[in-house]
Amino acid sequence: MSLKLNRKACDPVSFTFDIDVDADLSNEVLIDGYSWGMLHIPANFDGTQIKFHTAPTKAGTYTEVIDPNTGSDITYTVAASKSCPMPPEVFGASYLKIESVTDQATTDTVITATFRS
Repeated sequence: MSLKLNRKACDPVSFTFDIDVDADLSNEVLIDGYSWGMLHIPANFDGTQIKFHTAPTKAGTYTEVIDPNTGSDITYTVAASKSCPMPPEVFGASYLKIESVTDQATTDTVITATFRS
């Protein structure tokens, strides 16, 4: 008997960063029930790094997600017009925000994400 994988994707969601905010946190996105996600970095992203913050509730306190082996914040170096998978450590939480570690120099940025269960 073979296993059938559920490949249903949710609608794309957006994380938005403001140009004039240092270490800006995006809006929150509900990720409860998903186990994998992909970030699609737009061409106008002129930063270099992002971090992940999670909370158990929408209005909860968002804290940095750490690597359980090192205790360090999970920080990705990303580039414009590229895609990257989200760290699996975020998927134990209900809500996710992304931090633009480096300021956006020229424009507000919207990063699109897609999720799968």
